[in-house]
Amino acid sequence: MLVKKLLGIVVLGLLLSGNALAKVKLQCQGLVEIVEKNIIYLNFDEKFIDIIQGSGGNKVTFEVNKIDETRVQSWNRPLEKNAKHVTKSGEVLTYDTFISDWNEWYSADFKDRFWIVYIDRLQGKVQVGYSKESYIKSNKDKKYRKKIGKKGLNIEWVQVWRCKKYGLSQSKF
Repeated sequence: MLVKKLLGIVVLGLLLSGNALAKVKLQCQGLVEIVEKNIIYLNFDEKFIDIIQGSGGNKVTFEVNKIDETRVQSWNRPLEKNAKHVTKSGEVLTYDTFISDWNEWYSADFKDRFWIVYIDRLQGKVQVGYSKESYIKSNKDKKYRKKIGKKGLNIEWVQVWRCKKYGLSQSKF
């Protein structure tokens, strides 16, 4: 009986103290969100970044590309429903997305772009941007895809949010 209790305490202690897998939960606002009294919720860990816009009913998940003590950066991805993206290795990825209101996200004119998220952990700032190049053109034209692959994407940063931690977030922001 005593061994079971000690084992339970040890397991519970390990679960509660493990910061490596803890989600960081942020409340973010830019100038528009402050004026409209909206809040963007952003949650991230070592694998995924979730952006939730309560006002527009939008939820978008990005896969983490780079993470360290000072920054978190996602892989680029298209946001159009059932969009397919061919990676440099030739792998075809299909993304599901939950953007119900493109005007709340940014604009429906940019559905055909790659999107990316950058989190500056030191300044408490999140940036969301899109590529100037269409993913549709890059997927159809192999020469164009190689050109983008060599030079990288030209990113236009369109959303900048200041953030603070909320909830039971256990890791450092």
